[in-house]
Amino acid sequence: MVAKKSVKNIAPSEKEKLVANPVSVALRGIILVIVWISGILVSLAVGFGMTSGTLIVPKVPQFILALAGWIVVVLTIFGAMLAITHAFTKSR
Repeated sequence: MVAKKSVKNIAPSEKEKLVANPVSVALRGIILVIVWISGILVSLAVGFGMTSGTLIVPKVPQFILALAGWIVVVLTIFGAMLAITHAFTKSR
């Protein structure tokens, strides 16, 4: 088992690396939002593709695909709403 270093025992040059650069923190936040929105859009596209019959899976009946598509759509919207709510309540 490896012992973790406390911040007090770290050399000053290493402490500077641990302090987050405000620009990098902002850039990381922007990238995370872009990736999150992309995931939402892909999930909705797949879900609606399954419900409309555009996306098919061989040997799986269409009603099962439509049901699975609606589950994907509903859970994606629900998850997005929970994430937005959590983001706003966390910041207060």
